[in-house]
Amino acid sequence: MGKILLKPPEVEATKEEPTHETEELKADPKYTNDEVVQFNFGKGTLKAGLGKKIKDDHIYLNLVSDYKGNIGYYVESDRIPLELSRGQDQTADTVDLSKETNLIMRSPYYQIDLGPSRYLNEKDYGLRWQDDELYDGKRGGATINIRGIDRESGELLFIADLAISHNKKTGEYRLDTLKSAEALDKQDLSPKERDKSIQEATDFVNDKLELDLPEGWEKEAKEKAICHMHEMTYFPRYLDTEKKVAYKRDITTCTNTVAVNLPLPPNRYGFVTVYFAPKTQLIGLEKPTAPGEDDLNLKLIGYDPIYPKNPQTAIAPPRFYD
Repeated sequence: MGKILLKPPEVEATKEEPTHETEELKADPKYTNDEVVQFNFGKGTLKAGLGKKIKDDHIYLNLVSDYKGNIGYYVESDRIPLELSRGQDQTADTVDLSKETNLIMRSPYYQIDLGPSRYLNEKDYGLRWQDDELYDGKRGGATINIRGIDRESGELLFIADLAISHNKKTGEYRLDTLKSAEALDKQDLSPKERDKSIQEATDFVNDKLELDLPEGWEKEAKEKAICHMHEMTYFPRYLDTEKKVAYKRDITTCTNTVAVNLPLPPNRYGFVTVYFAPKTQLIGLEKPTAPGEDDLNLKLIGYDPIYPKNPQTAIAPPRFYD
């Protein structure tokens, strides 16, 4: 993408010497795709990156895992939206999605619009990212969040962050790291805050959701829970504590929402995501903590419908997905 340069009118004045910062910003963008980064999530390893040099103005994610099952990825960028290649309707003649074990789940509900996550060709490239100064008035990298789900059992396998770095001096963009996005690992939550949220989430599931769960399920759920700090909810709609439809647009101030992901029996429920938001942000304040305090004061605000593989298995109010 070419740069837009706004040239000021010429004036007879002392010429201002360019600063070190403006000199750095003059470097032309260079997208390097020869890196491969990886993350071991216990049941397999996720890899990202092409691992080869190509002439292109994008970073290609090329998500591939050796997990022995079918993975679906929910992927989002914290800065500059990702570009997705063609969906399953357009790839029908070129890609046999039934043979692809790594797929992008493009729709927030049901597995109705899938695309290959690996780079196949110029049209079926999976996911790619490109910086755009017009988006927020600056150049920089991005953090790509990836949630991996077993498409058969509904199990949440991992949540990871893929970092794209930007070198202001050289203009180079490249994949940097691929790490766990667990809130405790990132120090977004203290052990005490995390334990309290998980306990409240399991209590909520037991008291409110009326699921047919085996005795003692809480122990495994607490051991394998994944807590993730996210900007608002994962999807545009969710269910509040009274099982009524609620909307992401109504909690835009909740930039430090905590998603507690609890494993449930696979092949039946998969997992449940219970959301907590700072009480300060729920009343419209910017900071997640009260003045003079360091601990988050979180309030349970709702959850995602359980196991939304298709309309027959999703536990949600009628017409929730319309």
